[in-house]
Amino acid sequence: MTNFNNNFINKEIFSTLLEKAKGDRSISQYASEIEISATYISRLLRKLEIIHPSPDIISKLAKGASNGVTYHDLMIAAGYKSHNNKQTINNECSYDVQKQSREIGNIEGSKLLKKLRNNSNMTLKEVSSILEVSFQYIDQLEQGIKSPSDLMLDELAKIYNVDDYIISGAYNRVPLSAKILLEENVGLQIALSKLSTKDSKEEIIKKFVDMIN
Repeated sequence: MTNFNNNFINKEIFSTLLEKAKGDRSISQYASEIEISATYISRLLRKLEIIHPSPDIISKLAKGASNGVTYHDLMIAAGYKSHNNKQTINNECSYDVQKQSREIGNIEGSKLLKKLRNNSNMTLKEVSSILEVSFQYIDQLEQGIKSPSDLMLDELAKIYNVDDYIISGAYNRVPLSAKILLEENVGLQIALSKLSTKDSKEEIIKKFVDMIN
């Protein structure tokens, strides 16, 4: 099994590849076809994300890609590199762990979203109107059918007047505010990039968030 170094995303290369993968389609069209948040794709294209997308996200991006952009190309640009630099990436073990964690997060997160909405005495339509999305989408989030983007979690936290760490934590994610803080702190980025532990960068950042929260 190939081992991995989980590095931060090479934003320049990944953005260029993603723009090529999008082709002549609008961001919204591309996002709709592959069922990924248009806002998230926009952040990747504008080089605003510093944490690499999961293999599952990259798989979706590649599945709907134009101009011959491959899963392998995107994986390398996202920071997944094998120790022996082989051209074939075997990420089945890593993918299964991330998928299981994501599924558990969706279950816990969806329960919390419904509870927060009910506690706020708001209907699905009221929440969807504020966010300018369909009420069916909010319903799917509460059922765990779909997974919200980090930006959506941040917006929901504002609507329900709770700390973003609470909602993001239920989804086993690092809050958007923490990612922005990290992005603005070059020194911390350098320190994290030099760490060599059994924990992934995402796990390290979560521990950092727990320390400062």
